[in-house]
Amino acid sequence: MNKDLLKRVGMLAASAAVCYGGIFGALTLNGLRYMRPTADNWWLLPWVAPAERIEQCVMDFGEGDPTYTVTGYDAQNREIWSRTTFGKLASVGSSRDVYIGNTSARYFFGQGGKADSVCQYDEQGRLIRMETDYGGISTYYYRGDATETYLEETHNAQGALTGRKITETDPQTGSTVTNMDIYEDNGTYLASQYCILDSHGNIVKQVHVSAGGQMRTCDYQWTYDDAARTATCVDEAEGTTEKYWYDEQGRWIKNAYSFSEDGFSREITTTYTDVTR
Repeated sequence: MNKDLLKRVGMLAASAAVCYGGIFGALTLNGLRYMRPTADNWWLLPWVAPAERIEQCVMDFGEGDPTYTVTGYDAQNREIWSRTTFGKLASVGSSRDVYIGNTSARYFFGQGGKADSVCQYDEQGRLIRMETDYGGISTYYYRGDATETYLEETHNAQGALTGRKITETDPQTGSTVTNMDIYEDNGTYLASQYCILDSHGNIVKQVHVSAGGQMRTCDYQWTYDDAARTATCVDEAEGTTEKYWYDEQGRWIKNAYSFSEDGFSREITTTYTDVTR
């Protein structure tokens, strides 16, 4: 009897493997219609969908098992789907974006068909409202034709204010100052945050004050080399230094981090490749 049971289990396992292999193979062939396979993306082919352009991104942390991502874009260069894995086995996530008029919805694999977020845009393409699946609703306001948000308010599903951020931009220097207040779901004040960003959008100073009056301040010193497309950030209080390298499109392709106290260092490199077939 045990032999018969083992035989049945073996047959079921073999059938499942054949079935899975057939489905995987069919989906792989479909992916080959749109994406050019490489050593860094062939196992992602079953998740590839039609797209005007497909880009591969490999992020190497220097510890093995890089993160691999393939992303599809439509004719307006908007992201319409994405798939990410660590190495060839561990899945990180898959997303799909749907655009209807001035509204976009993002869906993540395994959420039962419910959108993770729904965004609305005005006629100029500026984000004016975002609703998340956990009940948060954020609204964004602009002055005239300005592209930068000057006021952002977030409410929970019950309509209580949970956050308010005011941003002021200096037209001469391009630097911005933001003041943000954070509230509990019942409307009770929780904390405030004051932040100064330079013209590159990086934080120069940040002050966090809790409801009890405790204050935490961070100061960062940024230097830039536009010719070499690099940026360096030093935090003397923490004894850390970070350097970034960017490509022609402004995407960072390398990040080197060091901590002077114990000599710890880390380096991350990112490679982008157009794999559209």
